[in-house]
This record gives sequence, structure tokens and C-alpha cells, in this order.
Amino acid sequence: MGIHKLTAGTGYLYLVRQVAAHDRTHTGPDSLGDYYSSKGETPGRWAGRGLAGLAAGMAHRTHTDQGAQLWNVETGSEVTEDQMKSLFGLGVHPNATPLARHLMAQGATRNGALAAVKLGRPFHVNAGETALQQRLAVAFRDHNISQDKHWNAPIDEELRAAMRTRIATEMFEEEHARPPADERELTGYIARGTRQLTTSVAGYDMTYTPVKSVSALYALAPLHIAEIIEKCHTRAVEDAQNFLQDHAAYTRIGAQGVAQVDTDGFIAAHFLHRDTRAADPGLHTHVAVSNKVRAQGTDGIWRWYALDGRPLYASTVAASELYNTRIEAYLGAELGMRFASRAHTPDGKREVREVVGVTPELLELWSSRRAAIDAEYAVLAKKFQTEHGREPTTPESIALFQQANLATRAAKHEPRSLAEQRQEWRAQAVGLLGDEQALNAMLGRCLSGRARSAATITSDWLTTQAQRVIAVVSQSRSTWQRTHILAEALRLTRSTGHANTDGLAEQIADIALSEPLSIRHANTPDTDLGEPALLRRKDGTSVYRLAGSQTYTSAEILAAEKRILAAATLTDGRRVDPSEVDLALLSEAAHRRQLNAGQAELVRQMASRGQRVMLALAPAGAGKTTAMSALARAWEGTGGSVIGLSPSASAAQILRDEIDIDVADTVDKFNWLHNNPHADAGDPAREWFDRIDHTTLLIIDEAGKAGTLALDAVISAALARGASVRLIGDDKQLASISAGGVLRDLAHSSQAITLSQVMRFASPAEAQAGLALREGDPSGIAFYIDHQRVHVGTDAMALDMAFDAWREDNEQGHHSLLLAPTHDLVTELNERARLHRLTSLGDQAPTREAGLAGGSRASVGDIVFTKKNARMLTVGPNDFVRNGYRWEVSAVEPDGSLTVTHLESGTHRHLPGDYVRAHVTLGYAATIDSAQGATARHRCHTVGSDRLSRQQIYTALTRGVRENHIYFSTAENDPHRILTPKATHPDTAVDVLTRALSRDAAQVSATSLQRETADPRRRLSAAAHMYNHAVGSAAEQLLTPAEHAALDRHAEEILPGLTTATAWPVLRQHLSLIAANGYNPLKRLTAVVRAGGLDDAADPAAVIDWRLDPSGSHSGGTGPLPWLPAIPSRLRDDSRWGPYLSRRAELIRDLDTAVRDDVAAWTAATAPRWARPIVGPDTTLAADLAVYRAATDVDDADTRIAGAEQYPARLRAAQHRLEKRAATVVGAQIGHRRYNNLVDSINPRIRKDPFWPQLATHLAESSRTGVDVQQLVATAAAERPLPDDLPAAALWWRLCGTLSPAIVETAHNGLRPDWLPELHNVFGSALAETIAADPAFPALVSAIANADAQRWQPLDLLQVAAEHLADADAALTHHLRPDEYARLLTYSIDLFTTDTPYDHDIPTPEHPPLSDEEYEELQHLHPDPERPHPVADPLVLTDALSDPDVLAAALGFHDDLPADPRHDLSLAPPDDEYAAPEDYIDFDSLSTTRPAPAAALAAAQADVRALRERYEAALADYETLATQVRSTTGGPAVEAAGTRITAMRARADADRPYLAEIESVLDRWHDDDETYTSHLALIDAAQHDYDALRTDADSDPLDVASAAQHLNWLKETVLPKHTPAERWYPALQEATERREAAAGGADNIITHADVDALLAQCRAEDDRLLGTRRAELRRQLDQLLTAESAASRAFAEAQMRTADHIIEQLPRITTELRVLAAAGHNTFQPPLHLDPEALAKLSANTALTSVAANPFALTPVTATDRAALTSQMAVLAAAASADDRHIVWSAPHDALNDPYITALHPAMVDAATLRFEPATTTPGTIVVVDHAQRLTPTEIADLAESAMSADVRLVLIDTDDRQWSTAPSAPLLRLLNKDLPWSRTLSADHTVRNHPLPSQSPDLQAAVTQASDLDPQQRTPEITAALAEYERLIQNQRSAHGVHDRLQSMSRDTGRSLGRTRAD
Repeated sequence: MGIHKLTAGTGYLYLVRQVAAHDRTHTGPDSLGDYYSSKGETPGRWAGRGLAGLAAGMAHRTHTDQGAQLWNVETGSEVTEDQMKSLFGLGVHPNATPLARHLMAQGATRNGALAAVKLGRPFHVNAGETALQQRLAVAFRDHNISQDKHWNAPIDEELRAAMRTRIATEMFEEEHARPPADERELTGYIARGTRQLTTSVAGYDMTYTPVKSVSALYALAPLHIAEIIEKCHTRAVEDAQNFLQDHAAYTRIGAQGVAQVDTDGFIAAHFLHRDTRAADPGLHTHVAVSNKVRAQGTDGIWRWYALDGRPLYASTVAASELYNTRIEAYLGAELGMRFASRAHTPDGKREVREVVGVTPELLELWSSRRAAIDAEYAVLAKKFQTEHGREPTTPESIALFQQANLATRAAKHEPRSLAEQRQEWRAQAVGLLGDEQALNAMLGRCLSGRARSAATITSDWLTTQAQRVIAVVSQSRSTWQRTHILAEALRLTRSTGHANTDGLAEQIADIALSEPLSIRHANTPDTDLGEPALLRRKDGTSVYRLAGSQTYTSAEILAAEKRILAAATLTDGRRVDPSEVDLALLSEAAHRRQLNAGQAELVRQMASRGQRVMLALAPAGAGKTTAMSALARAWEGTGGSVIGLSPSASAAQILRDEIDIDVADTVDKFNWLHNNPHADAGDPAREWFDRIDHTTLLIIDEAGKAGTLALDAVISAALARGASVRLIGDDKQLASISAGGVLRDLAHSSQAITLSQVMRFASPAEAQAGLALREGDPSGIAFYIDHQRVHVGTDAMALDMAFDAWREDNEQGHHSLLLAPTHDLVTELNERARLHRLTSLGDQAPTREAGLAGGSRASVGDIVFTKKNARMLTVGPNDFVRNGYRWEVSAVEPDGSLTVTHLESGTHRHLPGDYVRAHVTLGYAATIDSAQGATARHRCHTVGSDRLSRQQIYTALTRGVRENHIYFSTAENDPHRILTPKATHPDTAVDVLTRALSRDAAQVSATSLQRETADPRRRLSAAAHMYNHAVGSAAEQLLTPAEHAALDRHAEEILPGLTTATAWPVLRQHLSLIAANGYNPLKRLTAVVRAGGLDDAADPAAVIDWRLDPSGSHSGGTGPLPWLPAIPSRLRDDSRWGPYLSRRAELIRDLDTAVRDDVAAWTAATAPRWARPIVGPDTTLAADLAVYRAATDVDDADTRIAGAEQYPARLRAAQHRLEKRAATVVGAQIGHRRYNNLVDSINPRIRKDPFWPQLATHLAESSRTGVDVQQLVATAAAERPLPDDLPAAALWWRLCGTLSPAIVETAHNGLRPDWLPELHNVFGSALAETIAADPAFPALVSAIANADAQRWQPLDLLQVAAEHLADADAALTHHLRPDEYARLLTYSIDLFTTDTPYDHDIPTPEHPPLSDEEYEELQHLHPDPERPHPVADPLVLTDALSDPDVLAAALGFHDDLPADPRHDLSLAPPDDEYAAPEDYIDFDSLSTTRPAPAAALAAAQADVRALRERYEAALADYETLATQVRSTTGGPAVEAAGTRITAMRARADADRPYLAEIESVLDRWHDDDETYTSHLALIDAAQHDYDALRTDADSDPLDVASAAQHLNWLKETVLPKHTPAERWYPALQEATERREAAAGGADNIITHADVDALLAQCRAEDDRLLGTRRAELRRQLDQLLTAESAASRAFAEAQMRTADHIIEQLPRITTELRVLAAAGHNTFQPPLHLDPEALAKLSANTALTSVAANPFALTPVTATDRAALTSQMAVLAAAASADDRHIVWSAPHDALNDPYITALHPAMVDAATLRFEPATTTPGTIVVVDHAQRLTPTEIADLAESAMSADVRLVLIDTDDRQWSTAPSAPLLRLLNKDLPWSRTLSADHTVRNHPLPSQSPDLQAAVTQASDLDPQQRTPEITAALAEYERLIQNQRSAHGVHDRLQSMSRDTGRSLGRTRAD
């Protein structure tokens, strides 16, 4: 059974159009009932015990028979579309619309009627849209309007996708000032922008599906049998639903949902389906369970609440097994069906029981349909991502899936009725089996079975089965609950043949859960303190105990855990002399590798402490192998022996090789040898096992993957022989599949040694990020997205991307891993790898193959895995074929056996064929679980999913030394799950990974569970909530029914709608408590409401509850905690409530005391990080804070002193008191605001990142060392743009590689480096011991070890760091604390020892930053005029259904209102004001501390120019290729195949007549079939009439004779003598033979479909080539942008340091000044008069008019749209001709000779040759220079001065549309366009897409512009003079232009005045 959530809003349409409409899309205008009728489907039916509660609304109303009918929804009644909309879309009564109309007809008001039909609070439905949705809506509307369609007309999905991609990319660029860096950013942006704003859960969709063989029989058996199968299925579904209503139908009430109470039951809609979406047999039922349930509160009032999903999910497996058991029982009883386990069960999956007798190939036939759809969908999805550069969204994915479904259908139209479907299925089955007889034989085998005799049920038999159940469950878990046991008991009863014995599974479960088989375990007494009846459920359990939460374990597991923990306390083991250990360490350093301090300490401790059992925790890459090797040498060096053990054989062999020991084997082998002392005396392993004694050391590697029972057996056997055991593992990596978790207990109780320094990775930051993943910290994800290691695409695309990246690594000779989470995905990757290898071999590929396990094939050269230990197959003298070994196939024998070569040792081995077929698989890829312990020397590529666990993510992303990548899908593509949160609230990649990190799949031991359950800090919060609820519930009981009613009535009068709010029951209890203390609650309520602030509250009752009683005194004293109420005196004296509430209060006091006792034992080393500054100075405050944090559920990882801001007034007051006390001890937490301006200047999104508070804290800590934080942050941020997600965390990972090494913080590090005495000498013993005990001490040890030993000695580093911190401390208001020194010393030393040490002389602020309160007060009194308060987000999320008008409209009442004609106006037109200003670098703000040499600028600019040329060339190539690919002729692949395509087309044309003949035969055959069938139907009807007349005694004999004659006539005359098949099959054969003969054989037939397929293949190849070029273009663009940034920085530094680069450009400056001087010369030419009609047809008519009227000598013009420019120049030429003015049309020489350039005029001349003499030049001459940017600046200057001398006007047209123009005069034209007020833009090509630059590239600027930005102190006299001249010219031109404008204005005014005068 599957289950998933359904979201509210318009999601009910899915239930109607997909689920209710039988997995098809019902979109027609007819009703759902009409659909059922037309399709012959079974209608949806209402079910569930909760239906009875729907009629409760009429209890106090006068009602008619019609009203009663509307209030009631009968079980089994048909589901209508309106009902679905009301219940699942809006959360109101299913008949809400007709019921509300009925009530209004009876006199109720509209709002009164709406209130009556509500089922509690309607669903929270947000009415807003995101910015992306709004922009898309506008774009869709505009597109439709441009196509002359209705604004809301459907748009082709492919076009919608393209528009979505384009607009999302544009919006991303607008927000981030850069394009998306990869497909993850673009996909994530669209996901965030298309999320539905509605998040309410409408219900749950449960799907019940029988095994495939049952569906097959349902499709093929006679109709009567099929109906019986359907009935059995329906009964099984009902049984499962009843089970869930008995055990999982609860709701939660009270604050925080603390009380779980019974409900009436479910309201559910059942939809029976007979087929799958692939149109194959697939009997299944969707049960849509509403989230609305009715329950009675503690005040005795029945209300509607939300269904508690926790027990529902917990019971799903048991309900599924119950369904499976019941359907087997019913089918066996009704039809004699027998079930048996399927022959092959995939690894890791439970066995599947199918009906005995069903042919497996039949099931595979129908399964292949879905496989075909999936394959086609994969092709479409890959094509989509290639075209759009992103993963398709959920709607796009589902559209692609539906397209794939249609593309793979054999028929054009789906069957309309069950009869038609059954006919099709039967034909398919007959086609597979051969004939009808074979099909009937199979049906006979299935339906003629007899149930085998089952064992007699006795008490001994029940006990035995219970033991079997416990054995199975306890194998995989240390603790269990009843649902686990019941599910296994149900499976067991099916396998024993007792499926039809009612209640048997429950009996077995009861015995299994009783002693001695199970022990109640980890019970907390907090949930049941003798609750009164009011606080108990109907089964007698407390409402505070979660139903079904009772935990059990076994005595065996508890004993095993206790023995392991006890063994760790024994210290009588062998000890190695410390001097021998030191010698071993020196030897290891000399011959292998130098150990770091942590590794060396681990070796010393494990060798010399004498503990019998010790644990070392080793994170991934921490160097455990090196440490174990040294340990083995130390142990063996003193006469001991070392044996290695591991959970797997391959890991054991790796351990043996890596630490160089003689013996290594599996844990299971060790235990087998111990348990079978006399078996197999010849086994070589017996020899080493029998030698184990007190000198033996057992090293158990990957101990976390060994089960508790197995570890206990090894340890017990070792202790018995005197041996010592060392466990090595990581409790944060993948755990055992058996019951485990004991490593965490050992780490907790015995202070395990931790290898704290991670060394595997090439990047220190990656090592740190990996450790964050290890702890489940989602900030670690930021490193991977920042380095583009996270890739998204559809499942198929993710597989492709991972495989391609891995393949590229291998082809380049790198060692990389390819991983996937499941065996199915690994198999697919292996098949891909093999196919690629064979394809690359071409004709050289081997032909002989061997069959492998799972159906794969292998040939010579393939890589394979052996999957089963085979000790009889030896490998060399000391090894054997092991599970997990990888081999290369060197020979394939005819019998399927293989000769293989071991990849590690090179040893050859022959594998028998039977072993190969059963236990060998392809070995290119591996599962994540099997890769633990493996290392990829280059990269690791992992195919992920949205179901990974934290351990899998951590393991997968820590295998590669250099890089680790993960690839997965984020979108939902299953139409059945279109209402799940994943579909309606699509995930980003970060969302998927964050949720995975929160999914802790670690095994939890029974001991750990008991410890956690008893932890007072974990219990206090729940205890406080229970106390609060209990006191409130008791206070309610003091009110009489009349007082209850009055309280409700007055509350509603004070604030209408208050009593229907979700939190009203909680507020009601609070008001009752006030009343119980003798005060008037209504006065308090009125005062809070009058205070206001409730208008925009989502739940006003909750807000009022928070604000009541701000003093915290509760008007009656303080309770067991300062913010909890005291027990009112009336309740203390109550015999029912007084003792119980006192027990609850006493429990809180006891827990308070226990928490304080724990805090008393804390030290600065062992305390949580938030408490370390406080533990020493003020232990009482630390205890008060610990109690507060425990009671309010503040996680220890939250370093804020008192956690997040609280809302309830009384709790907020307590929080503020604690924060003020803490501020006096450690100072205010002011780090967050100190760096606001800094990070905002880098990226304003940084402070929106949830990680920002932690980053600010890190920066504040760093600043206390005096480090230049601004410089560090700026340098890190400048590396590349920060990612769109988690930018603060990404920035931290860039910094952390500089600030601290990758270490695991641990309070028990045990490190004692050689320089520890020097630490005491420098800092004194007290502070030194504090530093050494600090969890951050390993980082300090690592920092000193990493320093250059030639430059730094430990003492020097410590002294320098101490002096530096002393200087920094002297400037601090709040001085350095002892708990800070370890971390700050690490920061200081790391930065001192880097190649570029920081400037540590930056003074700290004279005054500390403002506190939060001071900042808010200052902002209130003196707001910053430059930083106004932020405006409200235009997207306001409002609860639409809280508005009665909206709810009425949703229910259809808008039909009663007059239509508003404005409703058809759709959306408002979009704003056009999107232009953003250019982003210039502020050179003055750049750092001056590191000036670059002049050569750096020249090199940077040369690099930029080279990259520009490469990019422009690549862009031109890409555009050429894109044009070719999109043309009708096609791209390179199509062109190459052109001859072949032409030949195939000719052959297809030749085949067409023969194909038409065949089609004609088939068509006539079909017509004859229909005629023949209709004649048979007439004969059947005539026969029926004849039989009826004959049997009727009153029939007229003439009528009987007439009927007989008619029947005979039909048979003899009408019905043809031959069947259609007899007539047409020979004709079909003849036509086929003629066709084959014409083609030269059947294999030579070519159709147009074949040609189209080849063409499609070629086009796909062209698309792939285009995608590759596009990716390369993006890569080059990224390089160019990076180089541009570097050049800008180099230029900015040069501007501050030297003028050399400007002096070199003085000739350019002179030329530019010449042009500017000539440009401002007024020629006093009269304006050209443009034709108004011609002008009106142009887009830029105003600009052209200005150009025509401009009198100045030089007019710069920009025109990049060639077509528009040509039209404009034609108008200009016509005007000149009309005014008898001369225009000289010119262009540079190269432009004149360019065949691709269209000339503006037939008579074009070379512009460089033009010169003008005043005497010979025609007055009023205008010179137009096309492509002026191609002239040199000198040529333009000469031409301008010549024009000025002859009063000629010069129009320079810049046509360059390139972003990085390299044209000679491009900078000069930019200068002219910027500085000349009369410059104009005539046209712009909007299809040209430019990328936002990080700055305006300096070398693209004019020389004088560059000189203007030069530091004034660097300017030479020549430069100063030139700039002065430049300023003078600019001022003159502005003045001249201003005078010209005023004269023009005066002229126009005069003209208008004269015109009026003439008119008068």
C-alpha cells in the first residue's frame, strides 16, 4: 500500500481528473457521473465512520427532509465533483453549496450559512502569486493576444516551457546580476517561483494494489470470476481501512498538539480502478482520506480537527500486510486460488507471493508496457533538458510522461468499456501464449487449486511462530513496536497457509510482545501519571501517550549490549611498553607515513592502556588505516599477533593488505569458527582461530556495520581466550543492516578516542564541509553547490550526467567511482558502461558472452563483481573469491564460465558457470552502501534520489579525494502524486539534500533509546506542555455549562470569528484558568483585543493567548517553572484534580532539579557550546538557561543564548530576563549586525541565508584576534559569484580553509602533543589545561603541525599568538574568556602561517556595537533617510478562505451576483520600467594594501583580449551551427546522411503502392468483420425472439413460423458462407509476398517511418552537438567574466599607484580631444524636413528627427538593427533630396568590400579618403559614415576636422552589437555617445543577448575616461592639462547644445504664434 499527502486548494481537480476518472484526464464539460456512465466505470463511493459526524450540524436547527438529506452523506453513495471540491479543495461539508443555499432559503444569513457548513476552520489557501508566476501569466497573456487568441487560451506545452525558461533566466539575472551558473540554479529558481502558496494538507491518498497475477486473472478470467476477484479486493481494502480507523484515527489538541484524542473515524472516498496508466491490467483502489476528523475536546464539545498523520504513517505497513493477507484469504476461499513466493526476489526486497499457475511471461509482457513508457519518457526528458538547460518542472514532467504514454500506445484510441478492455487484454494474452486453449489451460490451473492443509493451531505452534516473528524483527532492529510485530505476523500467517484464520496474526503478536520474548523498554512515566477519565482515550490510555508508541526489546539484545559495555571497562589486557610504541611510530614514519598527533595518540592509547575493548571513531578520510598499521607494528613488535576482522570479506582483505597483517576475515566467519569448534578441521582458518590467546589483538574495522549480536559474540569469545579487541568505525556513517547502534553507547560510556583531523581531501574546505554533513548540518551543502558539485535533471538525465562524467574521468586515466543508492540503478549504470565499451570497440568487440546474475551479460574486457564468498575458489595461497572483489574478464568459455583477473592483485581465477550465473554481476558501478571505506583518488560521481539518508549523503560525498559530485531529480513525474508536497511545493536541490540530512538512518540501540528517554533535558519540554494542558483542562471543568456557553458567546461578540479559530480551545483553557483564579477573563480578553494588531493574524486566538497575562503571574501565582501557571486553589482542593495536578507539577520540579544536577557537572570542555562562556563565571545562570532551553526545545546546536524569539508574553519576559543576565557575564551577542554593511556590499542575499547568524558569529570570533575580517571576506567573495542558495554558508566554507583546519571537535580528545609543556609556560597551567581540554584543541594541534617547520617552532607560534591575543584583548570591552583561547589561537596561527598573512594592526572599534534594543530604539528615534524602512513585499500571502466573500465564491455563490465586466480584462499590463543602471566599480573603495605591478595590468588585459577573441569566435561558430541546425536542411549530421536519406526516401516511395494494397486488404477485412459481427448479432436477436415465442404457450403459431423463417433467412441468405478471415487472410498473404518480392526480401523493406526515424536520429545528434557547443560557450563566458573582473581589479589598483598606463595613452587622449573639439562646432545648417507620413511608419521617429535637425559638425548615432536603419536612412535621403541637400554616403574600406553587409546607398565611398575644402564643398552637405567603429580614431579626427572647416555635418553610425567590441574606434564612439548631449540611438537589435559584466571593462573605455579615474596624486602635468581641456570641451558642448535647444524652442513658439495670427 502506498500513501502520500494531498494538498488543499485546486488540488481536488486532480482527484476528479486523475484518481476519480480512473487515471485518465477527465476535462470535459460533463459531470463526473456522466463520465462514469459513458465510460462504464465504477463510480467513486463514500466510506468511513466519520461520515456520521457530518449530520451533527443539524442537531440544533430546524430541518426539512431535504435538509436532512443534504446534511447526511450516506456510506456507499456516489462521489460527485462538487463534493470533492468542497471537502478536499476547501475543507467544508461535502454538500456545502446546496446545503448553504438551503439554509439561506430557510432564513439564515449568508455568513450564518457559511459558518454552518464549515468543518472547523477551512483550509488555509493563499491567494497570492509569486513574482515568476505573475511574470509568466503576463507573458502567456501577451502571447495569446499577439496571436489573436483569447487571453487565457491554452498554449502549447513546448512553447510554455521555452517561455518559462527565458523569463526565469531573465528574472534570475535581474536578481543576481549574472546568469544562472548551472542547471541547478535555474531549476531551483523556477521551483521556488512556481510553488503553490497553499500548504494545507487536505488529506491522504492511499493506494491498495494486489500482486500482478491477481490483476492478470481479473483481466482474463470469465466476467463472473472477475467480479468475484473485484469483490475480494474491495473487502480486503475495507478491512485495512477499518484497521486504520481502529488504530490510527486520532487528532491532536492543546498547545503544541500535546494531547492525542480519539475521533469518529475517517471520511474517505474510494475509487476502484481496473487498469494502469499504461492501459495494462492493474486492479487497484485509491482511498482519499480527508484530513477533517471530528473529536470531543476536554470541554465536552465536539469539534472538527485535523487528522494526526503520525499514527497513520506508523500503521501503513501493518495495514498493507493486512490487505495482502485478507485478499489471499478471500480469493482462496471464494475461488480456490493458491499463492506462493516468486522464484527470484531482488536483493534487499521482501518476497512477493503470486497466484500459482499464472505464466510469469504474461506478467512481464504487461510490465514491459510501463518500461516502454519510462524509456520514452527518459528520451523526451533528456531532450527537454538539453534544449532548456534545466530539469522540467512537475507539470512539464507529467506532460512529457503523458506524451510518452501516447507515443507508445499500439492503438490510437483507448478502450471505452470494460468489455473492450478485456477483449484487448485477452487478445494480448492469446498472442503470447499461442492460442485460446493455452490461455484456458492457464486459467484452469489458477482457479482449480485447493488450499494446502495448514498446521493445527496449538499453543506450542503459536509460541513457535511468535519466536519466528521476534527472530526476524530483532535481526534488523534493536527495539520495536506493535506495528512492526503485527506486520511480520501477517506475513507469517500467509506463508504458513493460515491467511484465512481471523485474528491469528493478532494472537501471534500478543505472544511475541509478552515476556520472555519481548520486554517493555524505554518507558517514560511522564505520559501517564494517573490521568482522570477526561484525559484518557476510549481504550483507557492517557491522551499524552502517543498511540502505539510503546517500545519493546528482547532480553538477548539487552544482555548483549550490557556485555559489550561491561567489556569496555575491563583493564586487565595486554599492555605495550610506551617506548616500543614510540619506536613503532618512528618506524612507520620512516617507512610509510608520518602520523599526525591524533593518530599517534590513538596508537599509544590503544596499545598501552590495557583495556580489553576500546573504540576509535574515525570520520571519512581521517587516516584510520595509517593508525591501525602503526598499532599492528607496535603490537607485533613485542611478540603479539594481530587479526583483522570486518563485516564483509572484501573489506577484510583490504584491511589485511593496508595494515600488512597475515590474517583478516569476516566477523561471521570468526563466530562460525567459535560456534562450531569441531567442524571442518581442514579449514585453514581453524589454525589461526585456535592460536588466539592473551597476546592476540583483534582489530574490527567498520565496526558500525556489524550487528550488536555479532559484535557481542566476537568480544565474548575474545575475552574468554584473553585477547584484546579494538573497534574502529564511524557512528555517523552507514550502519549495520542488523540490529546495531552500540557504538554510540561505547562512545558515550567509555570516552572513545576520535581521529579528529580529516586528511583525505585535496581541499581543506571540502573536508570541513564533509564534517558538517556528518553532523547533519545543511550548511555543508553550500560548499558543494558553490563548487557546482550538485547537478539536477530528471532521473534519466541524472543517470546520464553521472555516467558521462565518470566515463570522461576514466578516459583521461583518472581513478573515479560511480555510485547509486539502489541495485536497480547500479545495474542500469553497469549496462550503460558495458554498452559504451562495446560501442567504442566497434568491429573489434568480442562476440562470445556469458550470462550473469540478474540477466546481465559479460564478455572479455568487462569488469565484474563477485557477490558471494566462495572459500573453495582459492585465489593464491591465502585468499579466496570474496563478496565485493572486482575482476576483469579475460576469457569466456562456451559453458558460461569465466576466467577473470583480480584488479588489485592481478591474480587469475576460473569461475564456474553456475557461480557466474548466480553470483557475478557487472562491476563498473557500485551501491553507496558497498562503497563505504572506498576511496576514489580523483572524483566520485553519485546518482542520488530524494529518499537518501544522512549517512548515505555523507558516505557518497566523501569518497573522492579531489571532487565529489551528486546527480538527482527534484521534480515529480508521477501523475498519481501530483498533489504531494513534492509536486505542489517543488523542491530545489538544496531542499532535497537538506531533507536527506535530516533523515537520520542510524541504528539506535536499546541502551541508547533508554538513555535518551530518561534524559531530563529531553523530557522537560513535553512535561511542561502536559502540565499546562492539564491545568487548563481542569480549569474548564470548574465552569458550568451555562458559563461555558456565556464565555463562547461573549468571546464571539468581542471579536467575531474568534471561537472558530484553530487555537480557540487553547485560548479557552487560558481564559478558564484566569476565571479559576477568581478574575474576570472577559475583561482580560477585551483589553487584549482593544490593543489591536489582530487584523492580519493568521490565527487571532493564538495571538491573544500569547498576549494574555504579560506579567507572567497568571493572576494566581507562578507554577513549577517561572512562566507556567500555578494550580488554582479550587483545583488543589478538588479530589479528582488536586493530587493529579500536584504530581504533574512535582514531575517538572524533579526534572528541573535533574537538569541542574547535570549542569553542575559541566566543564568548559564538556558543556554545549552555548554554555561554555557561562559555566565558569555563573553556574546558576547556566543552570537557569539549561532549564529554559530544555523546556522550550532549544537545540544545543543553536548558539544563541536563549534561542529564537518567543511569542507568548509570559515566556518572552522570562527569555529577556535570562538574556540580560547573560549579557552581564559575556556581553551582548552583537556579532550579527556588525558586518551588515560589509556583506550587503558583497551580496545582499547573504543576510537572508539561515546560516548568516552562524557566519556572523564566526566573523565576530575571528575579529577578536584582531584579524582584518573585511579583507578576508572580500578576498573570499571575489573568487567567483556566490551561489543563489546558502550564500552565507558558501562564504564561510571559502573562509574556513583559511581560518581553521578540518577537525572533529571532541571533549575527550586525549591529545598530548610534545609542545604541551610549552603551552603551560606561555599561558600558565590553569589556562593551558583549559585550552587542552577544549573541544577545539585538536584544531590548534593541527594548525601547529601544519606550520612550516623550517620557519616556525611550536614555542615561537605560541608566543607570537599569545602576544597578539594580549594586544587584541587590551582593546576589547569584553575581554577574552578562557573558553575562547583554543579557537582564537587556531585562527591566529593559521593566519600567521599562511603565505599572505593578514593585517593584524586594524584597531577594534572604540565602542562596542549597539545591542538589539539600542539599535531598535535608535532606528525609531532617528531613522536613516538613505535607508528607509523596507517596503512590504508585494506578494502578500493571505488566507483566502478566511474571507466569507471568497469562501462564498468558491462554493459557487458568485453566480448569484451581477457580472463585473472588468473580470474579462485579465491581468494588468506589465510595467516597462525594468531598466537597471550599469554596475560600475567604485575604484576608491578597493583595497590599497596589495598594489599589483604594472605588468599585472598588461597581462590581465592581454588575457582578457585573448579570451574575448576566443569567445567571439566560439559565439560566431555556435550561431552558425545553430542557424544550420534550425534550418530546413539540417545540421552536420543531417547533411552527412543526406545521400542515404534520399535513397531511403526513393525506396519508401517505391514501397508505397504495395503498402497501400496491404492496408486496403486489412481495411476491407475490418469492414467485413464488422458486417459479419452485426449479422451474428441479428441472428442472436432473432434466435432469442424465436426461443421466446416457442416457450410462450400463448404464442400464435403463425408468429412462431414467421420467426423461424426469418431466422433461417438470416442464417442461409444474409450471413456469408465464409468468415472474413477465410476470405481475406489469403489475400493478405499474397499482398505481403508481392511487397517482399518487390523489395528484394522482407529485410529490405523501407518505409517512410524508417526514414523519419533516421532523420530524427540525425537531428538528435545535431542537437547534442549544439548542446555541447552551448556548454563550451558558457564555460568560455565564465572564464571571460572572471578575467574581466581580474582586469578591473588590476586596473583599479594601477589607477591608485601609477600613471604609466595613462602616459602610454596620451596620443589617444589627444586624438579624442581633437574629435570632441570638432564635434561641438556649429555648422548652422538648416534642419532637414522629414516627411511626416514616412516618419510615422518608423519606430524611432523622434531620434531621427533630432538627427536631421542637429546643426553640430559631428553627430554620433547607434543603430544595431540593420533593417530599421535602412528604412530610416531612406527617409533621410528623401528629405535631403526634397530640400536639395547633398548627402555623401560612406563607409570604411573593409565594410565596402564585405559581401555580408547591405549598403545603405548605391553610391558608397571610402570614408577614410574624404576631405572637404570650403571653396569646393556644397553648402549644407551631410556625410553619413556607416560602420564608423571600423575607422581608426585618427581617421575620424581627420575627417571631423575637415568637416568642421567646411561646415559639413558628419553622422557617425555605430553598428556594432558585440558586447566586447574590438573595433578600433569603439571606445571613441562610446565616449561621444556618453558626452555629446545630441547623440542618439536610432535602432537596437533586441535579439542580441548581452551578459551583465562585473564592471565596465577598462580597456573598452576611452583613454580620457580612464585618465579621469586616475588618482589625482598620480597625475602628471600633461595628464592634468588634458583632463582640464576635456572638462572645458564638455562644458562648452553642453552650453552650445543648451543654446541650440532654447533657440529651437523659441523658433517653434514663434512659428505657432504666427500660425495663430494668420488664422485670426
